[in-house]
Formats: sequence, C-alpha cells, structure tokens
Amino acid sequence: MDIINDISGGAFDPGMDEVLAEFKPGYVLGHCPKRPAVMHRLPRYDNVADELMRWFSERMTALVKAGLPEACICLDPCIGFAKNLEHNLAVIAAIPRFLSLGRPLFFGISRKSLIGDITGLPLSERDTATQVLTALLARAGVAIHRVHQVGTTAQTLRLTSALTPYLEPVS
Repeated sequence: MDIINDISGGAFDPGMDEVLAEFKPGYVLGHCPKRPAVMHRLPRYDNVADELMRWFSERMTALVKAGLPEACICLDPCIGFAKNLEHNLAVIAAIPRFLSLGRPLFFGISRKSLIGDITGLPLSERDTATQVLTALLARAGVAIHRVHQVGTTAQTLRLTSALTPYLEPVS
C-alpha cells in the first residue's frame, strides 16, 4: 500500500497505528470524531481550530512514537465531516496554525456542502466554485487537494502557482 486516507485518524480502527508502523505508507491523518452514519448530528466544538490542533499534535506524536516517520504524514481537517458551515470556515481560517505543525495540508473540498451553503448551488453545479476554492486554498498553503475534476484542477493549480508571486497577499 502506498497511501492510507483515514478520516478518523486511527480512531475507528485500534489496529491502525500498528499497520502504519509496519508498512510506513503515506498517511492522511484526518479528523472526523464521529462515524459517518452519525457525524452530521449536531456537531459541537468549543473551538474547532484548537481541537484540531490538539488532535493533530497528539496523533502525530503517537504515530511517530509507534514507528511511522513524520515525513509520511499529511493533515486533513476533513471539511464537512462532523463540521457545520461555521466550523468549516473556522478550519479554513486556521490554515496558518495547521501549517505551523510542519506537515502538508490535505483538503477535500470538491463539491462539498460548504460550497452549497455559501453559494446556494446544488451539488451538480459546484465544479466552478470548487476550482475557485481550490485556488484560494492553494494560495493559503494547502498542498494536496482531493477533487473530482483532476485535469481542470491541475490547470487551476498551475495558474494559481504562476500568478501568486504577482499578487498582493490576501488579508
């Protein structure tokens, strides 16, 4: 196996750390505190960014201690997984904090409800908004993007990368 994308960060499978230590794959350390069947039932956080920072720090420490090299880990705050619009926006605002942990960020925002919540677009019409959000996230430092339209996203990211040095910082 080359990569394990684990939305639960090991919480749903107690044997995950052992597998990761043995095979040392790339590991997408996700944050979804509830199983998918119940994750949308009244998600609550005192401060979602603080909780994610604590989760990522604790899980990275445990994984490295178990034997997974830190270089194998990227962080996925799991936009839309047990998070409402307010939580998702707080996660996006906290990108610089997550980057301070020294690992690449992975965001899967393609066609997500976040886009529908903001734009009112139905799922079938969210591809253009996905490209805009992908460009903004890349500019903010997100390195890995899970998308549906790979070719279009590659163009979006090439354009974003080429133009970013010429643009004023976003504030």
